[in-house]
Amino acid sequence: MLPVVPLVLTKQASSFRERIQHAHSSVDLWAMGITIVIGGQFFSWNAGLACGTVSFGLSVLVMGAAYVCLACSLSEISSMLPFAGGAYGLSRCTLGFFPGFILGSCEVLEYILYVSSVNVMLGKTVAAKWPLVEPYVPLVWLAAYVVAFGILTVGGRLFWRINLVFAVALMLQLVIYVIGSATYVDIAQQGGGTQHYVVGGLYEWCASFPMAMWFYVGIEALNTLCNEVDNPRGTIPRGQLTAIATICASAIAVYFVAISLPPGVASLSSVLNVLNGGFTQILGISDQDASLLNIPALFATMPGLLLATGNIITALAESKLVPYRLHRRHETFGTPARAMAAATTLSFALCFCAMYQQNADTTMYYVSMFFGCMTYISQCIGYIFLSRRYHKMPRSFRSPFGVAGAMYAMIVFSISALSILACQNHSYSSTVAIAGILTALSMYYHGYAKSRQSISEDERKLLFFAHVANHNNAKKKQHQKANRRKKGLFRILAFLGRRRSSVIETSMTKKVCKSTSVAPTQMDVVTSCTLGFYAGFILGCCEILEYVLYVASVNVMLGKTVVGQWPELEPFQPIVWMISHALAIAMLIVGGQVFWRANLVLALILVVQVVVFIGGSAPSVNFSAYAGGPEHYFQGSASDWVATLPAAMWLYAGIESINTLSNDVDNPRGAIPKGQMSAMTTVFLSSVGIYIIAIGLPPGIDALPSTRVIFNGGYRTLFNLSDTHTTLLSIPASFSSTPGFLFASGNILSAMAESKLFPRALCRRHVTYGTPIYALLVTSAMSFGLCFGEMYALDAARVFYHSSMFFGTAAYTAQCVGYVFLKKRYKNIPRTFRSPLGVAGAGVAICVFTLCALSILVFQDAQTGTSKAAMMVVLAVLSMYYHLFAKSRQTISDDEQKLLFFAHVAKHNNSKKRNRMTPRKRLLQTAVKVLMLGGRSPPTAAATSATTTTRRASIATAVTAFRNLPNRPAIPDASPGTKPPPTGSNANPTLRC
Repeated sequence: MLPVVPLVLTKQASSFRERIQHAHSSVDLWAMGITIVIGGQFFSWNAGLACGTVSFGLSVLVMGAAYVCLACSLSEISSMLPFAGGAYGLSRCTLGFFPGFILGSCEVLEYILYVSSVNVMLGKTVAAKWPLVEPYVPLVWLAAYVVAFGILTVGGRLFWRINLVFAVALMLQLVIYVIGSATYVDIAQQGGGTQHYVVGGLYEWCASFPMAMWFYVGIEALNTLCNEVDNPRGTIPRGQLTAIATICASAIAVYFVAISLPPGVASLSSVLNVLNGGFTQILGISDQDASLLNIPALFATMPGLLLATGNIITALAESKLVPYRLHRRHETFGTPARAMAAATTLSFALCFCAMYQQNADTTMYYVSMFFGCMTYISQCIGYIFLSRRYHKMPRSFRSPFGVAGAMYAMIVFSISALSILACQNHSYSSTVAIAGILTALSMYYHGYAKSRQSISEDERKLLFFAHVANHNNAKKKQHQKANRRKKGLFRILAFLGRRRSSVIETSMTKKVCKSTSVAPTQMDVVTSCTLGFYAGFILGCCEILEYVLYVASVNVMLGKTVVGQWPELEPFQPIVWMISHALAIAMLIVGGQVFWRANLVLALILVVQVVVFIGGSAPSVNFSAYAGGPEHYFQGSASDWVATLPAAMWLYAGIESINTLSNDVDNPRGAIPKGQMSAMTTVFLSSVGIYIIAIGLPPGIDALPSTRVIFNGGYRTLFNLSDTHTTLLSIPASFSSTPGFLFASGNILSAMAESKLFPRALCRRHVTYGTPIYALLVTSAMSFGLCFGEMYALDAARVFYHSSMFFGTAAYTAQCVGYVFLKKRYKNIPRTFRSPLGVAGAGVAICVFTLCALSILVFQDAQTGTSKAAMMVVLAVLSMYYHLFAKSRQTISDDEQKLLFFAHVAKHNNSKKRNRMTPRKRLLQTAVKVLMLGGRSPPTAAATSATTTTRRASIATAVTAFRNLPNRPAIPDASPGTKPPPTGSNANPTLRC
């Protein structure tokens, strides 16, 4: 018999909060805000002086006001919902689970990258004083991280006291700098005079916004310290507001003193440590010795941001968005040791980028600020959400700026994000890094985190009400929208889609296989099935903008061609554009035989032109004289090759628009594939022939890139004409693109209007000709209006083309995703044509078009900044329009219902299948219901029976209405009390209830 020894049980800490030694006053929070932020006022912000002293001073004030509004908004949020997870918790309620994950990751990366850039500068500062240390700079980084991580792991009183000492020391240092430098200030001599007030224009001023963020960045991190504070609802607002007030005052003082001291504004913008000019005169020390005074400020930034990062990673891990083990805390101190260790390791690893790329710290700073701007914008949206939806919720602080302040902050941070992408010298590397990181995060979420995520305990306590309210509001809007629909068939199908979705899936699949009338394949139709309704709307608009911008660029070049022949017509270029658009729109409105015969004539003329050019020029081809020889085979690097991809799209762009003509063809299932394949073959062969002939003719490979009309070299040889006369032969080609693209964009706009994504009037057709007249007029007016950009912007045609191709690549990629979706999910649907390249071909196309999009964003010349700014503004406006107007009004149009409603229902079924209740989930759901009941008794059996009877009655009413429809499928009786249909081998094969 085994002896049994009694075990004395010791009391276990019920929560990690019992192990944490909290900050006990708002002074500790104020000190944390100072140590995190104040280091940015010691270095690097001076690069913004390149735009002028007054301009950059205005940027500092504008940015300061934005951060004050942000801090006030966040303080009000913390006084309502003190959540330690940062931006992601509220973003999951306001923007959705996927944006919530992306924004939470962005906030983590903001702090990690910022700490890395600061640590790289710390290494540079030490190496500048002791050059012998330069090969061992990684040891300096390692020492800084080890000390910071050690302080954070112990945490508690040790951390807060050290942090308070740092804050007081740094504030004393700034006070000594400002007051001690007062006797040396000479703004008249050092400030650069009036010629340095404003340097450059609006572009340069916007470029200074990220530099102005050095003064304030990090103040928002205080909201992640809710678990470290005894009374976060009161302590955090007081500490955060006191800190931002202190920081704003010190920023203004430091700025005015710094520009008034040696070395002067002309040299200050390139100095590493900004405050050295004051300390060298006050203390009489060398510049290298003065640099050492910046080390405390550099180091003090690290612990606070790493703690904030650890708290966010812990919250993400508790929601299972990152590996769950990262949420575990130190057994003794209760600090998020694992999360902080992961953040510290990643930040330390990023520092090594400085050893392989020059100015890596600058790139990391820009990427950090871009992610910061994204989180700031999401936090402002969250504040507006709470202010509008829960304005009566108790809070200990209210922002004096309200929703208007949050909107102002959103605008400023949006401009800063655009500035990072489009206006910086390091935009290339920053944009590539941002795009790569966001792509990797998206793949990680959809491949791993999406199926594992949950709602953490803290999130449930603080934000579960918002999730429930969002769900209820969505159901209410859906109910209201359903009541507004006028067609009874759609109402019954939508009802059965919720109650008997398997019936709809089976019957709609059979109907779509037999359908003879096909909807135009605009992007918002297929993409709404594969990527969601919001993505469908955005990509549908992208396809419209692709065609409209392409037409605008072609018409601008048409005007230049006419002016090249008759220079006296240069002031009248708008008349040329108007005539071109008027002829095209007249052909399209009349439509029918007039349009198709005119289009056929133009096609034959152009094909004959190409054949004459290739056949007639072939005898004159001389590659040895004009092609440039082996030295011209490869020029530049891989980036130069990638930069040529958008130019290669000129040869093929637009072939996909044939799919939008389904309503204009008798048998679209057969005619469109045949016509599209024949056209693609012809275009490909002509492209190869034109390329080979053109490089072997005068003016030769050196002059050909700057030649406007490629065919001129061949026509001169064939017809012995001048360059001016041969240019006229290109006018039919320039005009012929206009009607087809306007027709395609009109069809897409009309289809989107039928889904109520745009005003319903745009789907109306001409009474006599049946053409989408209003949609055609709108797209034509847009294209014509864009042409006037040529009168105000240099080389507007290229900007239009690059923007068009960027939107085009987005649409092409979505179309390939839609093809893969249908190929994988519905491979048994009958089709008259099968792609010989299959899914592999679609995958190659996705890769190529993604590379083209990156080329447009990163690898182009001076037009990149303008193109990126224009594209970002357009996407932002479309997103706001969708969420404010279209989202609550959108429906599924009749054509979409006939063809793709089965896909929507199947996607819903698949989602339900993935989320099928397991016993554990059912137990958790029961526990949540009990908590929500708050101790009240559950519903009685009588109440449950009454609810069931009411539900059955509503089902019976709907089924009765459905029976009255013609050509209805057979449905068993569903009156109250009737048993459900059989589910075994005797069940109806078309029904699964």
